[in-house]
Amino acid sequence: MQKNDIFMQKINEIVEKEKPYGILLVGSLARMDNLNLDKARDVDVFVILDNNKFEREVININGLEFDIS
Repeated sequence: MQKNDIFMQKINEIVEKEKPYGILLVGSLARMDNLNLDKARDVDVFVILDNNKFEREVININGLEFDIS
């Protein structure tokens, strides 16, 4: 599975499950002019929810590490 497909699958999963107000890409990928997940070691994502709770999940999916806060 391509890294772009893994990324989109995880973002779609978050949207369907959490119904967030927003999802922000942060970290080194956010500073890229053209998003290139093939060069990514990890993906840092900030998810804005309504419940005022801070949760963090670090997972590895097919070699692509996600740090979701």
